[in-house]
Order: sequence, then structure tokens, then C-alpha cells
Amino acid sequence: MQDRKLAIIQSSFDLFLSQGYHATSIQDILNQSNVSKGTFYKYFESKSSLLQQTLLYREERIQYQRDLLLDGDNVADRDVFIRQIEVTFLNKGTINMSELMDDAAVSDDSSLIKFMKDLRNAFIEWLYTRLQQVYGMKYEPYIAEMTLVFAGILHNLFHFSNLMDHKEDAYIPLIEYSLTSAEKIIASKANGEKPLVLNEVFEQNFKMNQQVDSIFGEFAIHTNSLRKAIERLYEEDAQMHDLLSELVTFVQKEIVTEQPNRSLILSAMKTIHSFEKMHTSNELADFLETMKNLGYELL
Repeated sequence: MQDRKLAIIQSSFDLFLSQGYHATSIQDILNQSNVSKGTFYKYFESKSSLLQQTLLYREERIQYQRDLLLDGDNVADRDVFIRQIEVTFLNKGTINMSELMDDAAVSDDSSLIKFMKDLRNAFIEWLYTRLQQVYGMKYEPYIAEMTLVFAGILHNLFHFSNLMDHKEDAYIPLIEYSLTSAEKIIASKANGEKPLVLNEVFEQNFKMNQQVDSIFGEFAIHTNSLRKAIERLYEEDAQMHDLLSELVTFVQKEIVTEQPNRSLILSAMKTIHSFEKMHTSNELADFLETMKNLGYELL
């Protein structure tokens, strides 16, 4: 990575953490990085693109450091697993990073929302794989459930760590507490009780997410094209332009939430489709086809 680009990434991350994504302007980043606007746009298409590349750069560093702790013979070592989790949080921070992720996730940019969701899913998938390696022999049917329990306890402990009496960056006690709690919960079920989530269903969910990735890429492209069509077709009708743009924005935001409201999404699509100018546009046809591939088809 070029030095100038890396400098922008590193300095912008400090701003994002301290101020939040939306409160940080391009000018703030230019001032902090001491670069011109031309230099910024040479490397990044937008602030959203910068944040995504910044987080991806840090995720790659974290993964590299986690991998260094493994030597091939210690994948089942519980202490090594705890140290890997520690590396994750030492690099990410706690409360500020969580707030940054939440702040950025509330955006009109569907690609950024999806990126945030993908980061969270990637961490859960990594946890599942590592818990399988550490506890697979002992709690095989319950690894998916253990993943969700451990991740939930861990997230909430770190989110409210400011309320606890512990030293800054002293993550091991919190990780140990979360893991021990998850172990006790799963151990209490290991007498034959049916798992809350089946491992094969959990794994299938990861595969489905990977398959949907390419479709969401098409969704982003066709959504942008649809916005341009609205601007072209309703450039002299500000009221209709604003209404249709708001409907498209709603669909963008809703479809990438944890539990999309299907009826509201279909209602918004139906309203967009009902206007004659939109009904005959190729951009809307492409958009509706992509939505159909995502499971939202107008009848």
C-alpha cells in the first residue's frame, strides 16, 4: 500500500473513532492527513469508501496477528483462543469502535450498510470455526449455540465495560468471564437437550450469505441507476422526485437490516412501479429483477 494512502487511512481512523462517521467531514480528514482534496480522491471515491478500506485494512492486520498465535498444533488450546480474542479487541478498541460501527450502519449508502453487516458476520463465522476447533470433541452439537451465547455475552460486557472496575485494555478477564459463562450454559445442555440452533443450519446461513453477496453487488448498481432515472424523469417535478427518492432510500436501508420488513419493502416497490414514467423505464425493470433474485417479487 502506498505511503500516502496508508497515512490517510491511519489518520482518518482516529477521527472516525473520536468523532463518529457522520460527524467526520472530508475536510476534517484532509486537515488531519495534511493532503489535498485531489490526493484524497485519487485513492478513495468517497468517505464511505475510505471507511470501508480503513476497516478492511485493520481487519487484515488483526487476522494476521491472530494467525501468528497458531502453530498448527495448538488450534484446540483454549488459552490461545482467548489470546486471539484479546488481539481482536486490542486492535479494535471497545466502546468507541462499537459506537463507530453503529453510527456508520445508519447510512443512506447501501454498500456501507452491507459492508458493516459483512464484518460482523465474518467475525461470527471466525468464532464458530475456532469454537469448533476448541470444543468440537466435547460439545459438537452445540457449537453454533455456543457461538451465539459467547458472542452475545462478550459484546455486552465490552459495551458496558465503562461501568465495571477494570483497567483499560485489560481484556483477558472479560473474555475469560464470557467464555466460562458460555461453557457453563452449554455444559448444562450437554445431556441430550436439543440445541437451540443446529450447526448445519448455521453453516448453511454462511453459505447463503456468500451467495447473496454478488446479488447485493447488483442491487447497489441498479439502485444507483434507478436514482439517476428518477432524477432524469422527474427533474421538473421536485415533489415526485423527492417521494420516489425517499422510497428507494427506504428499500436500501430496510433490505440490509437483520429482519427486513417484507410487506413494507414490497409496498414501497409497488408504489414506485405504479408511476407511469417509472413503469416504462429500463432502470426500474433491472432493479425489480434484482429484487426478485433477493426474494422480493411483485405479483
